[in-house]
Amino acid sequence: MKRDKLDEKIRDRLLEETKIDLKLREDTWEKINNEIKKPEPPRKQTKRKRWFTSFLIAAAVMIIVIGTMTQPGRAMIQQIKDTFVPNKQVELEIEGQKEPSDVQLEVNEQLSYVIYIDEDHYRMEKVGDADQVVPKEPLGELYPDVFMEISKWNNTNVDKVIDQVKAQVNEEDFSMLTIEEVTEPIEATMIYAMESEYVEDGEIIDIQWDAEMQRYYIVQTDEDIVFMIKQQYFSEAEEGHGVRLDKMLKSFEIITVEE
Repeated sequence: MKRDKLDEKIRDRLLEETKIDLKLREDTWEKINNEIKKPEPPRKQTKRKRWFTSFLIAAAVMIIVIGTMTQPGRAMIQQIKDTFVPNKQVELEIEGQKEPSDVQLEVNEQLSYVIYIDEDHYRMEKVGDADQVVPKEPLGELYPDVFMEISKWNNTNVDKVIDQVKAQVNEEDFSMLTIEEVTEPIEATMIYAMESEYVEDGEIIDIQWDAEMQRYYIVQTDEDIVFMIKQQYFSEAEEGHGVRLDKMLKSFEIITVEE
């Protein structure tokens, strides 16, 4: 994510967290309107006046925004700016070969998390109430889906989410292979599943290159909130997309506002 994209996200957050004093807003816009309605100056001064008017409008808006933004909004924006750089370089090992990868910060203020995305290979898109990291270039109809989905579940706990994931796995005709506590790429309860046609008695059999696999990482916060991260890719892509998705997930951070 480029610097201007980060600035845009911060600006959007400022606007979301702003509570406008209606009288202040009306007074400000009345002054701006009066300035605009003044007699037109000679042509040689027109450009300067347009610049001054635009500057006045921008300054007025920023005064209102900054002056009335709520404290949690200020805290979150400052915390993100102080803690996370907008872009950096990481090293990946793909099929035994090390390669540098440039990653950019993605901020989701609504779900209260940040993550670094390898934007050379992936992009972030909104799917319902969740975010999905998907390949930047479509893989084509020949290949199974590849994605990492991040969702936030309120008023629940890990056990309840695990039960729902098990039901979802069965509904999608996958078979659960393992469920365990892990610390990599993040500290979570991890569920690993594969297409049922390649599983017998809990063991993988006769696996093909396009066998689809899923990993679910379930993370409990201090409150009754659970983050669920679902990765889906296929057998041949495990050393490629699988490694890249895990590397991005390693940077996943839940943001809590320090008052």
